[in-house]
Amino acid sequence: MVNLSPTRRGRFLFAVAASVRRNSAELAVLFSQEHGKPPHQAAGELEDAARYLEYFGGLADKLSGADH
Repeated sequence: MVNLSPTRRGRFLFAVAASVRRNSAELAVLFSQEHGKPPHQAAGELEDAARYLEYFGGLADKLSGADH
């Protein structure tokens, strides 16, 4: 991912967010089993994760600075 342009990094993060949402029912069950949380709480945390991914995906091509 380091060699991706900022625009491509942003698109990648948006794609990951979409995948989290697409698979949220299955992921919520797995997350619930792993952490012992109720499935509805796990689903909420997955939605939060998708929104964070979108937030940072939106910033990827707006921040200036050197790519490392």
